[in-house]
Amino acid sequence: MEKQHPTMFKLSQYSYYENQTFQAISLPYGEGRVSMYVFLPKEEIGLEKFHQTLNEENWENWMLKFDGIFLILFLPKEEIGLEKFHQTLNEENWENWMLKFESQ
Repeated sequence: MEKQHPTMFKLSQYSYYENQTFQAISLPYGEGRVSMYVFLPKEEIGLEKFHQTLNEENWENWMLKFDGIFLILFLPKEEIGLEKFHQTLNEENWENWMLKFESQ
């Protein structure tokens, strides 16, 4: 039995990229000066194999391939506080990885 979860949706233009490994979308925040990138690995690839492809060279290549597209975006409705966000970054050791890209 699948668990139902509240979702939110919006029809808009987004920066989007898809290849054989994943689908990805850039979600602008506020006035659009900051974006969150969401990557969804293809089912046959899985999260572990996708995680192995995350490196600086691939990231830079992927960022160049995003293109504007109109679509209806459905996402789970979640709220995450800044404290929980920082806790997650520290647990996953993503903080250093993300800072590396911000400094470029």
